[in-house]
Amino acid sequence: MKSTVFPPFSGTGIHVMSRMMGVSVGVSIRHRHRAGATLPDMFLRHHCPVPSRGGSCHVQAMKPTLLISGCLSGQPVRYDGTARTLMQDSLARWQAEGRVIAFCPETAAGLPIPRPPAEIIQGRDGAAVLDGSGRVWEAGGHDVSGLFLVGAYRALDLARRHGCRFALLMDGSPSCGSSFIYDGQFTGRRHAGQGVTAALLRRNGIAVYAPARFSCLEAVMD
Repeated sequence: MKSTVFPPFSGTGIHVMSRMMGVSVGVSIRHRHRAGATLPDMFLRHHCPVPSRGGSCHVQAMKPTLLISGCLSGQPVRYDGTARTLMQDSLARWQAEGRVIAFCPETAAGLPIPRPPAEIIQGRDGAAVLDGSGRVWEAGGHDVSGLFLVGAYRALDLARRHGCRFALLMDGSPSCGSSFIYDGQFTGRRHAGQGVTAALLRRNGIAVYAPARFSCLEAVMD
């Protein structure tokens, strides 16, 4: 399944992003042609719409981009063919600004819709699956660990390509759970833990949020 990139925000202005360890920072740039001389006004007007005195301008930091579970964005990609659309004004605004990338790691790995429910067995979590000591099984006993790993790495690749520093993922999922998952007995019993995709994103410096922590995500996205 292809990822969804929402339409870009049609604003103006120049944004400069300096990435170091996945962090974007705003910088002040002083255009100099040679020591003691500023570049021509035409250059400044093109590259620095509102120059300050002395030929310098402040370039605003680019706002962060968010990776979101496809089901939370309204896509009917859950195992039972449903969505879990998250209705939040801030999320709708980020989408309008082109700062939201929707992605389902399970369907991206080739799992069908609908599909049998899957859980990480023996009370383990996604970190154990990444390390090879945990397995993901479907309710019928079929091992789908490899597909969950494929989906996780595809999510990480997409996040890197779009410069995502944050992810909003569906909690409880064997892929996307970030605070709890199910224990592998298919009885509805939960335990603290994270899914395979959430674990991989966190290992690579991407902060993962559950819908229950949306207010915390708002603080860093805006």
